[in-house]
Amino acid sequence: MAELVKLDISGKNPAAHARRILDQYDDVEDISSITIQINTPDKEGTGGSVQVPTSAFTEEEESKSEAETSITDESSSKEQTTEEREARKEEKRKKGTIKPNTSHHRVLQKLAELGESGKIPGSEVKEKVTGVSDSSVYPALTQLWERMLVDRERVDDVANPYYKYELTDFGHQQLEELGEPQEGE
Repeated sequence: MAELVKLDISGKNPAAHARRILDQYDDVEDISSITIQINTPDKEGTGGSVQVPTSAFTEEEESKSEAETSITDESSSKEQTTEEREARKEEKRKKGTIKPNTSHHRVLQKLAELGESGKIPGSEVKEKVTGVSDSSVYPALTQLWERMLVDRERVDDVANPYYKYELTDFGHQQLEELGEPQEGE
């Protein structure tokens, strides 16, 4: 049975947020289409909306606007392999920094502590990191990977595939510059 989910997206870059949401649906085979509505302020600042349908899972519709095209490109047809999706995501990574005493900083620090023995599953980081809500750990890990502060390896040979993470040299450099996260901030 199809379920209708409405997501309100806001912030400085709602299109990028929409793409990250669509990435979560890459492996779902029974979705025929996804529609995302991005609300944008009009010239008077009262607000307007842009409907962004994506035909990512059906090949019948063609993209008509730049927003549709970029979102559709992020989630292509069912025939695309996991390796192809991962390679596309890998191409979009860019070096970036993080601010001190944020969830990103705390997750990066905990990964450095745990990672002395090799790559660490995200679930282990989630269990052992302090000062970060459970719902923030996986998005932080993904964003750290996108900023090239950590590397990840997908483990597919289990019922529920997952990623293992380890710090990059750039991640170690960032931690040295930031120091340890301060408690209570």
